[in-house]
Parts: sequence; C-alpha cells; structure tokens
Amino acid sequence: MIHPSAEPDANETSPDPPRSLWRDRAAPLAQLFTRSWSIGIVLPAMTCLLVAGLLGDVAMRAQQAWQTRQESQQISSNVTALRQLFDAVTNFRLERGAMNFALVASAPVSGSTQAQIAALRMKSRASLKSALAMLGRDETQASAAQTGSIRQHLLALDVLTAQADIALRQPGEARPGALRTRLASASDDLTQSVDGLIYRLANSTRSPDAVVAILLRVAHNVWLVRSTVGNDRFLFTSAVRSGEPLAQEKLRAFGALAEQIKGRWALVQEDIRPLTAAPQFRKAIEGVERDYFADLPAKRQRITDGLAAGTPIAESLAEWRAQSARAQANMVSVMNIALDLADDEAGNASAEAGKDFVLALMLMGVVSGIGTFTVFYVFQKIVHPIRKITGAMLSVANGELNYEVPFESRSDEIGLLARSLRVFRDNAVETQQLHIAKASAEAANRTKSDFLANMSHELRTPLNAILGYSEIIKNAMFGPLSERYRAYSSDIFNSGTHLLNLINEVLDLSKLEAGQFELYEEDVDPAEIVRAAMQLVEPLAEKAKLGLSLALAGSLPHLRADERRLKQVLINLLSNAVKFTPEGGSVRVSVTLETDSLVIEVRDTGIGMSPDQIPKALQAFRQIDSKISRKHVGTGLGLPLAKHLVELHGGMLVFDSKVNFGTTVRVVLPPERTLPREIPSASTATG
Repeated sequence: MIHPSAEPDANETSPDPPRSLWRDRAAPLAQLFTRSWSIGIVLPAMTCLLVAGLLGDVAMRAQQAWQTRQESQQISSNVTALRQLFDAVTNFRLERGAMNFALVASAPVSGSTQAQIAALRMKSRASLKSALAMLGRDETQASAAQTGSIRQHLLALDVLTAQADIALRQPGEARPGALRTRLASASDDLTQSVDGLIYRLANSTRSPDAVVAILLRVAHNVWLVRSTVGNDRFLFTSAVRSGEPLAQEKLRAFGALAEQIKGRWALVQEDIRPLTAAPQFRKAIEGVERDYFADLPAKRQRITDGLAAGTPIAESLAEWRAQSARAQANMVSVMNIALDLADDEAGNASAEAGKDFVLALMLMGVVSGIGTFTVFYVFQKIVHPIRKITGAMLSVANGELNYEVPFESRSDEIGLLARSLRVFRDNAVETQQLHIAKASAEAANRTKSDFLANMSHELRTPLNAILGYSEIIKNAMFGPLSERYRAYSSDIFNSGTHLLNLINEVLDLSKLEAGQFELYEEDVDPAEIVRAAMQLVEPLAEKAKLGLSLALAGSLPHLRADERRLKQVLINLLSNAVKFTPEGGSVRVSVTLETDSLVIEVRDTGIGMSPDQIPKALQAFRQIDSKISRKHVGTGLGLPLAKHLVELHGGMLVFDSKVNFGTTVRVVLPPERTLPREIPSASTATG
C-alpha cells in the first residue's frame, strides 16, 4: 500500500515507502523492545513467574488433597446413609409381609401383632428419614427430585397404613377388598424409589480409590440378591400356604427368580475375587453358598414339584424358611463387611488426604518464604549491582576514567564483573583515547586467558591430588583396608578421573573457540592411529556385547597431522557409537582413500538420529533428548570437540543417520594432509 504522507511519483514502479521511513518508525519500537528485555526486568520477572508457578503447583496439590478428603468423607457419609436405607427397606418389607398376613386373617388381629407392625413401621420411618436428612446436605449425591419422590411415596403409604390399622381391628369380611392391593402397590412404589436411591449412592459415588467403588458395588449387588431372595421367599411361602396347585406361569416365574438370584450372586463373587481383603468375606460367603446354593434349591424344587402335581408336601415349610433366613443373614453379613471395608478405606484416604493437605500448606509457606527471599536477593544482590556496574561502565566509556568501580570486594560473579571493569578502566587510562576500544578488547582477552589459566590450575591441581591419594587408598599402599573403604576410594578415583576429563574437554573447546589451539603436526600412520583408538574402546564394546571390526584399504598414505588430537577424535566417535548401540549391535571402522582425500568412517547400528537432531548433537553442551541417550552421562562436548579438531586439520565431519537404523560419521581429511607414496628408484626397479 502507498503511505498517505508520501505522494507517489509518476515514474515510480514500486508503491513501497523508502527504507529510511520504515527505519525511523521502527526505531522507537526496537528501543522499547530492547529495554523491555533488559536483565533488570527479565530476571525479576522470571523469578516471580517461577515462584508463582511453584506456588500454583503446590496450591493445586493442596486443592487436590482437600478434594480427596472431602470425597472420602462423603463416602463415609454415604456408607452410613446406605446402611440406613438398607434397614428402612428391610423393615418396610417385613411390615408389608406382616400386614398382608394380618389382612387375610378372618378375625381381628391381636394387640401384639399390631404392636409388632407398629415397631417395624417406626424403625423403617426413622431409618429412612435419617438417611434423607443426611443426603439432603449434599445435592450432588441425591437430587431434590429423587428425595422428594421418596417422601411423596412415604406419605401415600402412611395414609394407607393408617387405614390398614383401622381395618385390622375389624373382622375380615368388614375390611375393604382393595386395601391390601393398594397397600402392596404403595409399598412397592416406595421400595422401588428407595432402591433407585441406593443404586445411585452405590454406583455414582466419586471415590479416589478404585477398591472403594468395588466394595460399594459388592454391597449393592448383595443387596439386590437379598431383595430377590426375599421376594422369592415371600411368593413361595404364599404359594405353599395357599395349598393350591401351581400353574405353569407361576412355575416359570419361580424358575426365573432362581436364575436371577444365581446370576446376581455370580456377579458378587466376581467382584470379591480380586480384592485383597477377600479373606474377610470367606466365612459369610461360605455360609450363603452352604445354606442357599447347596441343598436349599433341591428342597425348594421338591416342594415346587409337589405343589405342581397337587401331591402332599413332604418337606417342612418351617425348615425351608429357617434355612432361607440363615442364608439371608449371611448375605447381610457380606453386605455389612463390604460397607465396613469401604468405610475403613474412605477413612484412611481421608486421613492421608488431610496429612497431604497440611503438608501442602506448609510447603506453600516454605515456597512463599523462599520466593520472597529469592526476589529480594535478585533485586538487591543482582539487579541493583548490575545496574550500578552498568552505570560505571557508561561513565568510563564516556571518558570518566577516574570513576570508582563498585562491588569489587565481592567474591562472586558480580565481583568478577566489577574487577573486569576495573581492568578495562585501568587499561583505558594507560592508552590513548583513540585506542580505547582496542585496549578494552585486549584487556577482555587477557581476562579470559587469565581466567582459563587460573581455572586450569585451580581445578587440575586439587583434582590430581584427589586422584593420587584416592589411588593410594584404593591400592592399600600403607596397610590393609576394608572392602567398603576401598570401594569408596575407587568411586572417588573414578569420579575424579571423569571430572578431570570433563575439565580437559571444556578447556580444549574454549581454546578452540578462542582460536588459541595449536596442532603439533608430524608424519603419522592413519592405520596405527585407528588401531590404537579401537584398542582403547574395545573393552567398552566387549562390556556392551557389541561387535567391533576394522577394514583398511591397501596402500594407505601417511598423514601430516596431530596424532594425539586425531586419536582423540576417533576415540570420541567410537565411544559415542558404543554408547548408543544396543546390545548385539556392531560398530565398524573403515579407512579409505577417495580422490586423494583420506576418509575414516565409523558406522554403527545404534539408535540413530533424525535430520533435525544432528545440528543439536554438534552444539556444545547439548545432548539428544531420548530415553536411551539419557542413560549415559556426559557434557555433550565429544562431537563438537571432534568437529572443531577435524576442521582445524582442514577437514570436515559428515553425518549420515537414521532413527533406529544407526549412524555413519565420516572424517574427511583434505589431500594436502596426505603425504605422497614413495616411488621406487630406477636402480631398485631394475634390480
């Protein structure tokens, strides 16, 4: 588009504005961007973000612990409500059975029977109302619509039971004919509504523990079995007492109930089997299977066959009812055990969650304290000194060469920076104003060289002492030691050796990058160098169970190279190949001559790299992030150092790699590094 402030010339072919206009407009934005990314802003901001992130993570853990505690407490509350609902439905059914038998009697019922019915009614109402009151405090577990429906059915049943109480005091012929049917229907409606609430609590309760969910499901399934057994027992007893032959329809109904009971009990056994607490169920389960599924079905079938055939019943109904009652009691035991275990698990989970919550709160306090201290430290000990030193640097750069540099007495990096600034200032004083930039660069270079030399001396000297003394201890040169101390000294020696190698690699790379690395060139045999490197790596290959092989082309020329550094390159490449090749793989080295260039190739069958990972592997202190590579320690300097050393010889390092197929690294040395083969003299040729 054409800028509105610049009129296009008739001869212009491009509608773009001049570059200087864009540069002038972009300069303030660039300055703002640069200022916003200063250390004084970024470092405190990043510190605050890290502290906020830690606090957020700990707060999330506290929230999770609190939620787990609430859910566990809710489970205990639901278990209590389930017990009360089970008691309510059981008493409802007992009341219904007693009421039915009393209503079919011709004479008015006795006071004791009415008192028994009233006691059952009081128990059922008390249990139900207590459960509804408990669940009413948590609408997520029992909706208002569901509890409201139960209350409506209870009200309707209470109206009918009041009428039934009046009818029970009358003779049988004076009682309303439809009262018994209406009472049974109202009782069924209420128990079905309560059963729906039981299903909701047992199968929809959120639990952080899967075992609790299984235990609640076991309790519900046992309740269904017991309810079905109770219905079967009531219908079967009614049929026996009527004395009438059973029709085929009732026979099929009894058979369907028996199969339903058997199938639901199989579900209970399947759920209990994998539980670690299953032995606690064993006695009650054995009682159920002994009393109900062993000989009771056979007795029931004989009574059913007799009723169907119209023949006298040989078995005692009282004996069958007693055995069935024992089976139901054992079923209730299984259900109570499941509820007890669920309650215990929920209680333990609640206690653990409470501890986690308190620990998270304490951790939040610790993180807050550390974060506050860190932010204060960053501002006072880093940002403020850097700003002061930066101001000093600007003053020195502006010609105030007598400016006192602050924080020189500090022993950390800030002090080092301040002392470096002082060196810069002192050098600037000694040189002319026109050579300030050059003198500053030379001073910085000298500072770096001094730092590297000091680092080499300060680190290598104590490390060599550590290695020497640890080797003396390891070899027990001054007397015997226990194996434990010898093992410790061996660990110290190995760790010190590893650290010394890492320091040497860092120093070598620093010298290479600074252009201060020198090669000690001589005439060398490439085949001997390759064999020597392979000999050093061979124990690693044997330990890793890898095949290590060498292929040499005939008539290889000698090289003009630094033998030690070339061997270092090959050892680094071979070590990498052995590290990242799985057991059973192979590493192959070949030396060939291609268009007068000597090529040393290291090929492995290891994990390989993708094309975008190769540049990362060649960067200093970088390692490819993979599950296998992370098993091996290192600084990530092997390949970058090898690349620098090869390039210092005028050669190049060429990679060819594929994930899960292996890596091939080629060291290509230029023709000017190869020495011409000796040509036999004429006398030797003719002789």
